[in-house]
Amino acid sequence: MNFVILDLEWDNSYFSNNGTALNEIIEFGAVKTDEELNIIDEFSVLVKPKISKFVSKRTKKLTHLTSKILRSEGVPYPQALESFKEFLRDSVLLTWSTSDIIALMDNHKFYFGTGRLDYLNGYINAQTYCEKMMGCYDPAKQMGLSAAAEKLGIQTDNMELHRALDDSKLTLSCLQKVYNREKIPEFIQDASQDEFYKKLLFKPSYITDINNPLVDKSKMKFNCPNCGKRAVRKTAWQSKGRYFRATYKCNNCNCVFYGKVQYKIKYEGVDVKMSSVPINENNNNDNGVKASE
Repeated sequence: MNFVILDLEWDNSYFSNNGTALNEIIEFGAVKTDEELNIIDEFSVLVKPKISKFVSKRTKKLTHLTSKILRSEGVPYPQALESFKEFLRDSVLLTWSTSDIIALMDNHKFYFGTGRLDYLNGYINAQTYCEKMMGCYDPAKQMGLSAAAEKLGIQTDNMELHRALDDSKLTLSCLQKVYNREKIPEFIQDASQDEFYKKLLFKPSYITDINNPLVDKSKMKFNCPNCGKRAVRKTAWQSKGRYFRATYKCNNCNCVFYGKVQYKIKYEGVDVKMSSVPINENNNNDNGVKASE
């Protein structure tokens, strides 16, 4: 089994005809490795933009790629993709986070009418793999590639960051630091199935209506953060952005605190997070109850 670690550079392009935007790919960079993560081949190609006439200032500053360079050295996207498909073949594809794979899908849909990548069989999110192997996985606080490299003690002085090939090599360096040949098959997703695309494109959302049937009010109970006894809710639940909040009071030790509950709808189901926040003497709750009462 071979792996291909891919990085893309793109420029946000705007469709004047329908008012939508696309992360238009302007560079492919990838390294192919064997099962021990030894490099066996490299791939790099610039892409001539079809939508944007000029590279944005932000993209130019990050990549040092100009419209002139892309027009003179780049190839049309379909040609670049065919070359990459030949490079990938039956290897497992890895990208740092899912942003690159989604960009591939969006560009594929623009050029070919479908976001399904018919040339892709196996996929691994290198970011998730590295974070879990490092013991710092938190879906709410995903780690950037440069931050992961720094945490792993990887030197980047001689790398041209924000260029596709060097970023793919930096991703590989992170993988090599935490690689476990026995565990990595557990992270391979079957990209030939509809489920892969449904999960990838699912947009998590937060429940902000307390009467939503997915809200189980019977479980919205709190123990006192001070003494551990069951506290009594003193106010009605109120929606506070992405969470609900109510004031609780412990009749055992008179501690007053906010009970906070957050319901997040994810692809796998509803994720519930509960926390208690002490109310200090200067922090009145919605009904004017103070901690000192």
